[in-house]
Amino acid sequence: MKSEVSESDIAEKIKSLTIELESLKQENKKLAVQLRQSKIQTIGEWSIDLRTSQVYWSKGMYELLNVKKDIAPDMKIFYKKLSPENSDQLKGAIQSVFLTKKNFSFEHEIISDESGTLNVRTDLSILLDEDSRPLRIEGVSSDITSLKSSQQELERLSLIASKTSNAVVILDTDGRVDWINSGFTMMTGYRADEVKNTPFKKYLYAESSKFSDPGYLSKQFSEHYSINEELRLKTKLKKELWVHINISPILNYELNPVNYIFIISDITKQRLVEEELRQTEKMAALGKLSAGLAHELNNPAAASVAAADQLEQVVNDLQKITFELAKKSEDSKQWDSISAWLRALLDKNNKTKLLSPLECSDAEEAMTHWFGNKDINHGWIMAPVFVQNGTTEDDLEKIASDFPRYVIESVMLFLCKSIEVVEITEMIGKSVQSISGLVNLVKSYSFMDQSSVQFVDIHDGIEDTLKILSHKIGSGIEIGKQFQKGLPKIQVNGSELNQVWTNLIDNAIGAIAGKGKIIIRTSSYLDKLKIDIEDSGVGIPANIRNRIFDPFFTTKAVGEGTGLGLDVVRRIIVNRIGGKIDFTSKPGKTIFSVLLPVRNG
Repeated sequence: MKSEVSESDIAEKIKSLTIELESLKQENKKLAVQLRQSKIQTIGEWSIDLRTSQVYWSKGMYELLNVKKDIAPDMKIFYKKLSPENSDQLKGAIQSVFLTKKNFSFEHEIISDESGTLNVRTDLSILLDEDSRPLRIEGVSSDITSLKSSQQELERLSLIASKTSNAVVILDTDGRVDWINSGFTMMTGYRADEVKNTPFKKYLYAESSKFSDPGYLSKQFSEHYSINEELRLKTKLKKELWVHINISPILNYELNPVNYIFIISDITKQRLVEEELRQTEKMAALGKLSAGLAHELNNPAAASVAAADQLEQVVNDLQKITFELAKKSEDSKQWDSISAWLRALLDKNNKTKLLSPLECSDAEEAMTHWFGNKDINHGWIMAPVFVQNGTTEDDLEKIASDFPRYVIESVMLFLCKSIEVVEITEMIGKSVQSISGLVNLVKSYSFMDQSSVQFVDIHDGIEDTLKILSHKIGSGIEIGKQFQKGLPKIQVNGSELNQVWTNLIDNAIGAIAGKGKIIIRTSSYLDKLKIDIEDSGVGIPANIRNRIFDPFFTTKAVGEGTGLGLDVVRRIIVNRIGGKIDFTSKPGKTIFSVLLPVRNG
């Protein structure tokens, strides 16, 4: 994060990028509601018998004209409900249908005493007899007031859309571009004539092409009023833009979609800010992990260094003893016997029961006396090695009886130093294995050398996180794991998900201040996985609960926290994975609950 950018600037920057189109979205929502309500309210059927001049009105016509049902149908009443201009239009339309024998439609207004002015569409037709002589004029008058209002609202919305700097795209029901505003041109570089009637998926990356598929949209709108999504958009210059889209259907009076309207805002800068926030938190988390890893690596590394130094000295001693023994023993059978005893003692080391420190001390003291009684020098050096190896005084008596007196001390020293070499080599091997295990743990935790998004087991990630944080989990902290077996793997960025576990578990460790209990539960919840991380700390004060996910908000002392941990957790879970996070808290029991969607591959 650049130092000149203040915390408030960043927070404001993130918010401002998503607020600009709010008024337009509200207009769109209002329009969609009106469109859903735009089903024709009243349909009135009427007719004029051309032979008898008798007029017929349906029930709907009485309602449309707001006339009592006991009044006889009369076209004069109909004409009076119209303006003079519309009255003349209707009379002229009837005459035209009679003369031309062709259907005719026009829109007009009906003046209603209670409902005010209604917008009406009247469709006229003529019924002929077998000799094509006119029998009856038939009319259907439909109240289209709501539809008319919606159309006017759509025109107003289009005017707003044409002037906004954000992109607005209208698709037809085949997923092709029907209209774009200048904002789309400014955002992508494409002109209206270049995109007209082209598939909208052409401008989306493969993973987002479903949002231009009418079948997918139809299914989504059967369950949701609108769709909100973040995805990547292609520009004319092949540049990648991150955008937020709001998709709503435009419906006809039968509530069937006739178009889809996309309101698109460029959030590339916002994504960059979010990435900077994530990187900042990652660096903070890396500091924590590095400290723990250094602590864990220090022990085996120090042991390896000490063992290597000791091994050098022991090997030098062994070489000298070997030369001395070679001078004293020219009999090859003696070397065979030495080799046999070495194999026996090394085998004994793998089978001997470990002694307690007190038992070791007593055994070493007794063995030192044994060497003294046999006039064998360096007994105080050899006794600890033989005792740790599991060699007894009886073993030493048998060894001594197999060799001439003048070579016994050299044989004992040769066996002792050979055992030391093997033990030190094993110690170095164990230390190296421990270091290798820590490296593999870090690779598993960070998903090194693996694709960023893959199917992961949440239990593996939680276990790796607990191992990484083991240096912080002292003897006063009890970890309880209540894992449901058989949970499916989920398709996520494994490294990001482990960052979530790290922040939540690290916060829980901090909340109990070195003494208490942390319980981690996993379970299936509908089509999601639920993970609860509970701690027995003092709880989160009520006056700050609504702020804990805010960036840069922290209750820790200066230098102890960035205030980004829970903000990054929320962004990863909600924005990146499409899940949810919530919490409950009271003294002695705080639970953070995470819901992750299961995506089948």
